[in-house]
Order: sequence, then C-alpha cells, then structure tokens
Amino acid sequence: MKDNNKLDTLHYFSLIALTIAGNGLFSLPRDVADRAGRAAWLVVLLTGILVLIVSQLTERIASRFPDMDAGEWPKILLGPILGRVWLILFFLKTIMIVYMTGKLFANILRVRQYYSTPTVLFAILITLLSIYLVTRGMGAMGRFSLLVLFVTLPTIVFVLFALRQGELTRLLPLGVTPLAGWLQSLPQAIYSNIGWDIIWFAYPCLKRQQEARRGSVAAVLLIMLIYTLLTAAAIMNFGPDRLRTLLFPSLALISRLEFALISRVDTLVLNLWQTSIVVTAASFLYISSRLVQGVWSRLRFRPVALVLGLLVAAVQLIEVTPRQLAQFNILVSNYGAAFLLTSILTFTVLTIVGKGGHQRATRR
Repeated sequence: MKDNNKLDTLHYFSLIALTIAGNGLFSLPRDVADRAGRAAWLVVLLTGILVLIVSQLTERIASRFPDMDAGEWPKILLGPILGRVWLILFFLKTIMIVYMTGKLFANILRVRQYYSTPTVLFAILITLLSIYLVTRGMGAMGRFSLLVLFVTLPTIVFVLFALRQGELTRLLPLGVTPLAGWLQSLPQAIYSNIGWDIIWFAYPCLKRQQEARRGSVAAVLLIMLIYTLLTAAAIMNFGPDRLRTLLFPSLALISRLEFALISRVDTLVLNLWQTSIVVTAASFLYISSRLVQGVWSRLRFRPVALVLGLLVAAVQLIEVTPRQLAQFNILVSNYGAAFLLTSILTFTVLTIVGKGGHQRATRR
C-alpha cells in the first residue's frame, strides 16, 4: 500500500468523526424534533449508542479482511454476482450523499451569508475540493480531517454557552411524546450519523490496526456528545414547536449569542464548518470510487474518482427547490439507514458462520 494511503490512529479517528458530522450538524435538532418533540435529545442520545454498537460490528467485519476494503470483500462473502449487486446498491447510497452534501450546504451558505450568489456555485466548489482531496489519497484525507477537527472542535464552546441560556424545563416531561413519534424520528437520527461506513475503507489503511477500536469508539462518542448537546440546547432555547419551523436550527441557536469581540458568531461558525463538509463529501466520493472499482476491477482509482466527481458537479448545475431537496433527503435517509443496517447484520452473520476471514490482497 502506498504511503499516501496510510493512516495514523488520530487520522482514523478524525476522519470517522467528520464524515459523520457533516450529515447532521445543521439540521439534526429540527429533523428529530419534528417527530419526537421535546424527547428529541433522548432519541439522539439513544441513536448514538446504537451507532456505537453498529460501528463496532462494522469494524469487526473489516478486521476479518485486514488488507481489503468493502470494494473487495463483499464478493468473497456474497459471491461474485451478489457481491457486485451489493456494491451497486451501496454505490447508489454514497453517490447520492455526495450530491446531497454539496447541495444542502450550498443552500445554507446562500440563505445565511451569500444571498446573491447562485447556489450551484457553492455546490460545485465543495465537489471540486472533495475531488482534489480524494485523488491525493486516504492518507491526505486523514491529515486534512485532523487539521479540520482541531479548527472546528473549539466551536462546541458556543453550544455550551447556548445551553446556559436555555430553559431546562423544556426538555421534560418526556412522556408527552408518543412512542410512534420516537420511532418515526429514528430514520432521520440514524441518517445524521451515517458515515461510520468509512470504517470499511479506512481500516485497511490504518498503520496500527490493533488501535482501531480506540479511534472508532472515540469518534462516535464525540459526535454523540456534540449531537446530544446541540439538540438539547436547541430545544431549551426554542422549544419543540418553534424548533420545527427553523430551517437551520444550529446556526439560529448560535446566532442568539452575543460577545464583545465577535459581532456575528454564526457567521464565524459557518465559515469554520465549511471545511468539515468537504471532508464528508470527500469520504463518500472515495467510497463511491472504490465501489465502482469493485464492480469493474480493471479501472484505476484516480480516473474513476475524477469522473464521478465531475459528474456530480455537472448534476449540481440542475436547480432544485428547497422542498424538492428536503423530499430527496428523506428518501436518501430512509434508503441509506435501511441498507446499511441490513448489510451489517448480514455480513456479521456470514463472518460468524465462518464464510471468509483474514484474507490478504494486493490493493491498487
């Protein structure tokens, strides 16, 4: 494996954390509260625990094939035909997330900051930056993600300030929300945590695979903490009814804060969070490229990544309304959550019964 594909444990940790974070930082409180009401923070917390368990199952599957990623070993577990069918279904999920990541964040930038600039310009820019990052290799993605984490993590302090300003009584009583509301909010909560599947592609690049669990557990726990605090702060400051009406509740929450030296805290946070969105888009573009390679093994990685990225950038030129984007996001979230959970359950059973394991392969 080439040096630019190597990951240290810290790179592994930051790559997992930021790949997950880009899916829920801006809209998770509203999306979950829409169904779960004031119990949204508890749904987010319980979903985080579920994701922690699932991520460890994901890593366990990856450890059975230490030198392969999920572009290769499904063809061993499922056979060459079913394996390729699975790769195509997985590809549909990941390439849609590449598109959605750029498109959704572009809308945020336009609404919150650059009012007269076309949305497609931001979406294409995010996609082009992700193409560059992916073509530099997994190692470069890991190093960039660690830098981004160091830059963006201090912004969580603003969430803590927002918690102090909120009303704790708005979090209770939990019994007001019916069980059906909890269950209906789960797909969106799970989708906001999607990104742990990067483990299947980062694990083979890890220099010290015996430290993998330390990195993945820390990453999921960090995001679980951030998501739970963010959702609780949003409910405490806005209440569930008003929260449902806010387009970007995380930024609305932070915009309420006032500091002597910073006139627009939300603008500062938005500019810092832009870099984490690039990591998310790059991770899913990397996954998409490896899946295409898995279906057609003769293809080279960089040309595939370049072509896929440019195709996504071309699709970004098509204007869609916010309502259409929201509906498509729900479709992607339901499909993505169901596909991943079903896949992990299936692969876990197959590895337990002994079909495949500890395979070695020469990659790229």
